[in-house]
Amino acid sequence: MHRETSQSMSFPKPPPIAQYKKDPSILKTLDSRISFDKEANQWILTDTTGEYQFNNILEKWIKIGKHVLNDEEIEEEANKEEIKRIKKQKLEEIKNRINEFKNRNTSVFITGLPNDITEEEMVEIFGKYGTILKDKTGDSRVKLYYNDKGVFKNEGLVIFENQSSVSLSIQMLDGTEIKGSKVKIEPADFKQQKDSAKAKIFSKIVVIENMFRKEELNEDLKKDIEEDLYQECSKHKIEDILKIAFFENDKVITIKFKSVDSMEKVLKTFNDRFYDGLKLKVAKFNGEKYT
Repeated sequence: MHRETSQSMSFPKPPPIAQYKKDPSILKTLDSRISFDKEANQWILTDTTGEYQFNNILEKWIKIGKHVLNDEEIEEEANKEEIKRIKKQKLEEIKNRINEFKNRNTSVFITGLPNDITEEEMVEIFGKYGTILKDKTGDSRVKLYYNDKGVFKNEGLVIFENQSSVSLSIQMLDGTEIKGSKVKIEPADFKQQKDSAKAKIFSKIVVIENMFRKEELNEDLKKDIEEDLYQECSKHKIEDILKIAFFENDKVITIKFKSVDSMEKVLKTFNDRFYDGLKLKVAKFNGEKYT
């Protein structure tokens, strides 16, 4: 393997080989570390850090591996360097395109939609301001949002093909009425939606601290605690436990429910109660990482 070092970059550059062959005495004027290998037809530099060969194509000193490179090998090394450079350049271009795509917002978020709006009507209304993207099934990428109980939240999302359609639809429709309902239209903030989705999941999880002693926890005790939790929840008509998880190091148990109401009931009824001589501390889950 031949590699360039920071020190080799500071070595003096030798004259062209043709100039040396025309006047060999020029060697006396060069750095004492530099010599000419007539067999390999290459400039050589011998230093305390090793031997280096001057690559005329790359115009730099390269540390010698097992032997001095011949012209064919030098060209091969140069080709490798060029391939590396092109690969690096292409990777940078791909990264830039990905970042550009990520930052390219072609979606609008709509609030204040009428209760009886349909996706077909959304396509008809917003399609006037640009082509709406289609999914793999060929359906237009328009979404209406409903809550857990299936009630329409009067919110919607439209994803266009082009970014210009976002500003145009906002300019033409924001603050206007759709079927008698005044709507607000803005660029979709997917980070905000993602955070909102996380918050929705977190709102159904409760954290119970100090329900077990770390040194006593085993599979049998876990089963006993789970049975007690199910029974106690059932007493309060909480029947929608989805998952119970134990985190031994933090002495924490998390319970995930189907509904926010169940989480809030447990929060109120379990906090500050005693279990096996231990006072429970119950709180809402906020995304903490337990182990």
